[in-house]
Amino acid sequence: MTATPPADGVDAAEDDLAAAGLRPAEVAAYAQIIARPGSAVRELATWWTRPEPLDATIADLQTKGLVTDDADDPPRYTAVDPGVALEAPLLDYEDRLRRAKERAQELADRHARRPASTDTETVVEVVSGHHGVVQQLAQIQRAAREELCCLDKPLGTDSRPALDPELLRGGVSTRTICEGASVDHFTESAPPWTAAEHVRILPALPMRLYLADRRYAILPLQTDPAAIEAALVVRASALLDALVKLFDGLWLRALPLPGLGPPGPASASSRPPRIDEQRLLTLLLSGLTDKAIAHQLGTAERTVQRHVAALMRSLGAHSRFQIGIQAAIRDRDRSGA
Repeated sequence: MTATPPADGVDAAEDDLAAAGLRPAEVAAYAQIIARPGSAVRELATWWTRPEPLDATIADLQTKGLVTDDADDPPRYTAVDPGVALEAPLLDYEDRLRRAKERAQELADRHARRPASTDTETVVEVVSGHHGVVQQLAQIQRAAREELCCLDKPLGTDSRPALDPELLRGGVSTRTICEGASVDHFTESAPPWTAAEHVRILPALPMRLYLADRRYAILPLQTDPAAIEAALVVRASALLDALVKLFDGLWLRALPLPGLGPPGPASASSRPPRIDEQRLLTLLLSGLTDKAIAHQLGTAERTVQRHVAALMRSLGAHSRFQIGIQAAIRDRDRSGA
């Protein structure tokens, strides 16, 4: 029989079907028979490179109902349709995986219902090492079931967003307070926040913080280095209550971030686009740079600078801080008129 090159799929990863109860050698033999139906062991052995005996491996496949032979001497083998032969073991694996998830959730619920401990080592846990902290940050996002709150303060050169939407389960609401520098980072790329996420901004934040369902929190300890090497995991306690109140207080002070999302397409007109004064004031008071404001408004940085200069002249202000004060006085006078 003339040898032919291996068919597509024969050299695929041999552990892909471990969930169906197949050993790597069985996957390799099964793929060979699929590629060369009606072949005898001697013919299949031409392409067999594994140390396991080919004939014994094929016998195991027959026992599992994946291969049949024609009863000739020597027998020639044909693979049973994988869509039929592998359905039962894969369904069994899915069922075992479902039961494992249910058991894990049962243990998690039991853990959440346990009485609050007065043991300080249980209430406050110190996580050391960058890898351990990163794991804890990912775990708290995966574990949130109702709401995840976050203070998004960049740490050193690490200005990546604090929340990863891919880690959040469906139905979990999020509230994020960003520091101005966090928004500034995304002037080079589209913001990562989803439309359903509530985002507000403050010029400065005291720390980076995560709160999951108000049941526990993670507080990175470093505020300056780019690499986070330690963090506190805080469970039900007076300290956790204080962190929740801190977040709620900052949320009330923070300003909604208007125009959240990537800038729109450039206008075909050569005339500069109009900028809503209230949106511009909100972004100015949030502490954003001209570049970040331009990104949020979908316009050029020079356009923002011209509008800021015009706003300062109209209000008689000499700084961005005075813009906010003069605008508040003007609005108060107008409402009282």
